[in-house]
Amino acid sequence: MHDFDVSGLSIAHTLGHDTRRYKFRVEPNVIYLGLRLADIERMKLQSEPVEFDQIKHPGQKLLDYGDVTRDEIDFLVESQVDYKKWRGKRVELNAMRSDQFVRWLEGKLDEHCVTKVIPDKKTLEDAWRRAQVLAKVKAAVAKIKTEPDTKPMPADLGKRLRKMLDDEPPLSWDQALVRIAGRRA
Repeated sequence: MHDFDVSGLSIAHTLGHDTRRYKFRVEPNVIYLGLRLADIERMKLQSEPVEFDQIKHPGQKLLDYGDVTRDEIDFLVESQVDYKKWRGKRVELNAMRSDQFVRWLEGKLDEHCVTKVIPDKKTLEDAWRRAQVLAKVKAAVAKIKTEPDTKPMPADLGKRLRKMLDDEPPLSWDQALVRIAGRRA
C-alpha cells in the first residue's frame, strides 16, 4: 500500500521486481494496493505540490516500469521549472477520511480476492491445543471469580509485603501481593 507519488510507485515496483542489487530466486506474488489516479479522481482527493531537484524527468523511471500510465505521470510531474527542478503533485493515503480509507482498502482487497488464511494442518493442530488450554483456563478463572472469598486479610500483610520487597527489590508491591496470596491459596 502506498501514496500516489513518484517514490511510492517506485518502491512498490522495486518490491516485486529484480534490481541491479537483488535478483529474486522465486518471483514474488506482490499485490499492489496503492493509490492510483483513478482512485484519486473517483474520490476527489486533494493533492499537494511537490518539487523534484534533478536534471532527468522524475517520471521517466515510472514510464520504464510499464505499469504506470502516461496520465498518471503527467499528474505526478507537471512541469520543468529550470534545468534541474521539476514540479508536480502527490496524493497521500491520509488525504482520505478514515471511513473512506477503510472502504477503499476493503475494495482493493476484494478486487484482488484477498481472503483470510487457513493455516496448514500442523499449525492448526498446535493452535487447537493452545485454544483448548486457553478455554480451560478461562472457565477455571470464571469459576474462581464466582466463589466467595472466605479468607480474611492477614493482620501482618504489610510486614510480609515489606519483607518480600526488601528481599526482591525489582518486584512491584502488587506482584509481591500476588505471590503472598498464592502461598496462602
